[in-house]
Amino acid sequence: PRNDGSQYGNSLLILQPDSLPTIRGMRPLAGERLEAGQPFDIRAVIRPADIGPPLQGTPGLSIDGTPHAANWNAAAGVLSALGVTLDGGIHEIEFTAEDEAGHVVTRTHRIAVQSPDGGFLAADEEGDDDGMGGFRYPAGVPDGAADFLSMSIEEAAGGDELLLTLSLAGIAPETRVLLQIAAGAEGHPELSPPFATELATSDWNGAGVQICLADPASPGYDPGLHNRLILGREPVLFGEPVTLDPAELAENRFAFTLPVSELTDRLGSYNHPWVFAAYSFLDGPAGSEGNSWEIGGEDGGVEGTFEPDVFDALFIDSAELQGRLLANASPNRTAVLDNIGRGFAPVAPGEIGPNVGTGGPSLVILSRGATTVRPDKRIYGSIGMDVPTPVTLKQETASGVADYPITAMDTLFHVDLVLEDGLNRIWAETVVDGDTVISPSVLFTLKVNHAPEPEWTITADGGMVTLDASASSDPDEQTISFHWEADPGNPQPVTLNGAESAVASFAVPDSSGEYYFDLRLEDPDENVSRARMMVTITPDTVDPQDFDESVAWVRDAVVYEIFPRSYAPDHSLSSITADMQRLHDLGVTTLWLMPVHPGPSDHGYEITDYYNIEEDYGTPQDYADLVQTAHSFGMKVV
Repeated sequence: PRNDGSQYGNSLLILQPDSLPTIRGMRPLAGERLEAGQPFDIRAVIRPADIGPPLQGTPGLSIDGTPHAANWNAAAGVLSALGVTLDGGIHEIEFTAEDEAGHVVTRTHRIAVQSPDGGFLAADEEGDDDGMGGFRYPAGVPDGAADFLSMSIEEAAGGDELLLTLSLAGIAPETRVLLQIAAGAEGHPELSPPFATELATSDWNGAGVQICLADPASPGYDPGLHNRLILGREPVLFGEPVTLDPAELAENRFAFTLPVSELTDRLGSYNHPWVFAAYSFLDGPAGSEGNSWEIGGEDGGVEGTFEPDVFDALFIDSAELQGRLLANASPNRTAVLDNIGRGFAPVAPGEIGPNVGTGGPSLVILSRGATTVRPDKRIYGSIGMDVPTPVTLKQETASGVADYPITAMDTLFHVDLVLEDGLNRIWAETVVDGDTVISPSVLFTLKVNHAPEPEWTITADGGMVTLDASASSDPDEQTISFHWEADPGNPQPVTLNGAESAVASFAVPDSSGEYYFDLRLEDPDENVSRARMMVTITPDTVDPQDFDESVAWVRDAVVYEIFPRSYAPDHSLSSITADMQRLHDLGVTTLWLMPVHPGPSDHGYEITDYYNIEEDYGTPQDYADLVQTAHSFGMKVV
């Protein structure tokens, strides 16, 4: 924020008078959905300029380019038309005001009027494809290539399929649209891993799908990535492809059908509104990271990778709100679409057609899916019935589907189960009055560590030190191979006897100090674990390190703690690596990193995968490079 330059850093608010007439408070709202034949009111508040001449005559109102009668209340500054009715379709409402100096101001927005014949229809403002404000299309990309105009959903195949049509001002080879369909919009905002757009949406993992739409003839088209259902975010799971209608594509419309059954597998029964979201971005030039064009300063963006590279989004209440949502980003904060009117629209089955959807009560899994290392899990659920109801909880894994039949005695129920290694999809089913009701799914990924578990002792006797790891075990009861190494930085080189066996030994060296030894264990499946141990040698003693003792480097360390998300503008591990010389020159001997693992929060303490690196920070290789560089400077990493 701007401040007044004082020692207190007070925020500075600058009032700038209008030099032209203003048109505000327009109703109906931009993008609002109305019913055909149902009367509604149109109004706007129109004011003369703060400085300048008064208004000239009566402001004007037109609908779809045709002047429409309106009442002008000059004292209140309100232009209105009451009891207006329109046929189904997209309509454009325009207000016009002129002052005595001949300055003309117009405000236009589009609304969707639902046809009595059924079908969901939503309108989007034309020309609001400027992202967080000021975006320009890169050279070679035509204007309007990411500008939404409307979206419709109709029933097809007797209600067994949905026909979705997303209309744009233009579709270029670079045009990309990410569509999300989910059971709700309440989840913690999450990025979509295949696409580095830096815009998060309410989490859909397990209970929704995404589709990235692209012209199959475009140079950057990838059939494994585009026009294909994305069934999971963590892990990324791809489903069946969708086929775009080529005739509609030629008219700048992405049109395709989706089987309701494929959506029900993830979202559950369509007996309540599903929520839809869609935003547009561009496929970048060859070599672009994350299948997205990074919009830089030369095209109206920000020099950095934190701002969303999104040009337009559906289902936002106004173009102004869209700009604010997309601009609400910083190196420490991700822009999000997170609620109804803020990037999401609920669509009930009856809005699409009479044959879409099923009956029955609500049925949901309340437990939140996650990546976990704990196999024992209690799954909670809820059903919209206040009488005992048979419910079957289902668990799908690589080995098949397991059923857990129970009776929900009230609206809540729970089941204790054991997760299997890998992906576990969990949902509930019941039958009420002949209707099969399916809950949205949740996904749990169990990460089982199959590596051997090291266990060792260190003893000294008769001038020999013995390192004994024979008590080590393998979780899969496989044979373990052992490899011992003495640290090359030890006070004196030592020769290990039995370095390839469970028990190794060495003669007590003459030089005093801390001696470190590394143990590597491996099973036949190439699962590897490592252990490091230390023994302190003095002229009179051989003292293995105990768990309540600190080694010398800990006692003498100069520790520098780093929060990677705020260390550098791009919050990347590579920026820390590049700064290693400066840290070394400061006298730092140890880097203490705050959490670097993936998780839903910016601070990193809600870790969901201990075996990976937060994608905002980089890759596992970036982390390995950081550690290697720190070691090259004699620094340790915690």
